[in-house]
Amino acid sequence: MIRLFFLLLFFILYGVQSIFLNDLILFSLVNISFFSILRQKNLYLSDYLIFICSIFLVEIFTNLPLFLGVVILSLPMLGINRLIYNFNFNNFYKSFVIFIMSLLTIFGIDKNIYPRALSFDYFIFFMLFIFVFLGLQLYGKKQN
Repeated sequence: MIRLFFLLLFFILYGVQSIFLNDLILFSLVNISFFSILRQKNLYLSDYLIFICSIFLVEIFTNLPLFLGVVILSLPMLGINRLIYNFNFNNFYKSFVIFIMSLLTIFGIDKNIYPRALSFDYFIFFMLFIFVFLGLQLYGKKQN
């Protein structure tokens, strides 16, 4: 339900803000799609539909042919899902794989992001994401 809320929110927010926030929204949509496929061993229909919807929104926002990304990304994602759960990686490595795959996908889809990605804003953004993730991973479940 939370992922569906974020899909709707990102659909509404795209194009209203700056270019940096639009890139952040695209990156978040790709992250949601990959997380939907890679979060569990069993792939449920709702997870696959969230994957299709989020990649569909990315294709609409970047003016790609419709359902090209879904077709191209579906088969490798299902294979990677099987690979990750057959070797039983811990959550840190699963999250790292999702993050790297999202970066590679957004760089492959949006060719105009290369010059913008070299700016200091993107460096700060990715460092912030990494430190928040590490903080939640290390101290998020501690009880006082």
